Amino acid sequence: MVGSFIIYFWGALLSSLTFDHTRKTKRKYKRVTFFFVAIGIPVLIAGVRYATGTDFFAYINGFERIKLGYDVRWADLEFGFVWLNHLLVNIGLNAQSIMFASSLVMMIFISKALYRKRETGIIGYGFLAFMLIFYQSSFNVIRLMIATSIFLYNIHNIEKRQFLRYFMLTVFASSFHITAIITLPLYWLFNVIKIERSWLRRGAVYFTVGVVIVFFSSILEYTISILNLDAMNYYAKYSSGEGRSISVALKILVMYIPLTIPGLIYYKKLKGQDKSFPMYYSLVVIGIIVKVLATMQTTYVDRVAEYLLIASVMLIPTYMKLFSRDKNYLFYLGTIAYLFMYWIYNYFIVLNHGTVPYQWIFK
Repeated sequence: MVGSFIIYFWGALLSSLTFDHTRKTKRKYKRVTFFFVAIGIPVLIAGVRYATGTDFFAYINGFERIKLGYDVRWADLEFGFVWLNHLLVNIGLNAQSIMFASSLVMMIFISKALYRKRETGIIGYGFLAFMLIFYQSSFNVIRLMIATSIFLYNIHNIEKRQFLRYFMLTVFASSFHITAIITLPLYWLFNVIKIERSWLRRGAVYFTVGVVIVFFSSILEYTISILNLDAMNYYAKYSSGEGRSISVALKILVMYIPLTIPGLIYYKKLKGQDKSFPMYYSLVVIGIIVKVLATMQTTYVDRVAEYLLIASVMLIPTYMKLFSRDKNYLFYLGTIAYLFMYWIYNYFIVLNHGTVPYQWIFK
């Protein structure tokens, strides 16, 4: 376990420090170099792993089936991910290459999304937040993490009200994980709330969203049954809700509420610093609510929460710039402490996603 801790710790720290240099240098070739070195570290760690991550062998076996010419339909694996496997097979690479390629796609979208915050936040901390909260989960839920990274990059199109681009990237994300299609209504939701001046009408929108969240599982399962979406039916096997309880809901609140406390206290300052802060903050708050509701409903709801909670990596850079500027060391150090405590608890104590111990192909 000590070896695993060292690998993940230094991987997260070095890549975050390197990525932060992309906002500090004015020379393009240096920015590009720092960018690819930063994402290269986590890609390398993910790429050379072996038997690390709960579903590692499922993806290896899927690659081998495609390589042997079996007909892998998108009801089993979404067509974008199948196409990526075919591409790697056609250029003569082995099954291990899918670990490199999937991590590379994910890290490019995460990094491109974070880089947009270089003027309003300390983006190295956003990269660190991703590495400590989400990165190791990508060793297990590979396709879901690719889809959520594309969604994170795609949020910018909600801000700019560019529906066609948002729609196209949503379709692209769903080609890796079909649940990404669920994020499509968010474009309508945030733009209606943004432009609607009547509190009565805005209240009606919030109420509608609340009803949809509460009855989301029933609505989605009914829709799936009507449209006969086989790819979505695959996830029904996770929807029994076994082992879920109030204690699990409380644990989720304890794990995620700290992400929202600085935003609640310093909301006006943060909004003044970054105009897009309210939207990212709303996504995280709704994500926590959905995550809690998932303890009482099916995993369909839990999948929705992952798309919303990924927005937290965009909050951290804004937080840290404010705390640094105001010399608020309590919240500055407290945020760093929270990130590492979450990381240690989730991956080294609870052992979620099967990423510890870390093993690699050279052993």
